[in-house]
Amino acid sequence: MHTNKEILTKFIASIVKVVTRGTSEKYAVMILKRFIKDQKTKYEFLEYIDLTSLNNAGSVKIGEEINAAEPKEVGKFIDEMIDSLFSDLFKQLLSREISPALLVDLKMLGVDLSI
Repeated sequence: MHTNKEILTKFIASIVKVVTRGTSEKYAVMILKRFIKDQKTKYEFLEYIDLTSLNNAGSVKIGEEINAAEPKEVGKFIDEMIDSLFSDLFKQLLSREISPALLVDLKMLGVDLSI
């Protein structure tokens, strides 16, 4: 299994890539920033995610400190983000975008993108 940092970096980049197809990168980043800001009191590890550096390549800065977070908590956050922000159709599009290895990592965290 990959680290929390690797999983979140790839996952957020995939979300931005899929959302950007229908809208814009700016809109995708705005949605993610707002959700992360609203969840910071619930998930302390979110302070290590910096979306201000997001560029066209979909890179995001995540501090190594995030690897100290409990993986199941990271999975819980990802699950809440998906359920709160995105539809079943988006889940399908996202599951096609991300690598099989990342799908396995997500399942190990308790995240299932199947509908």
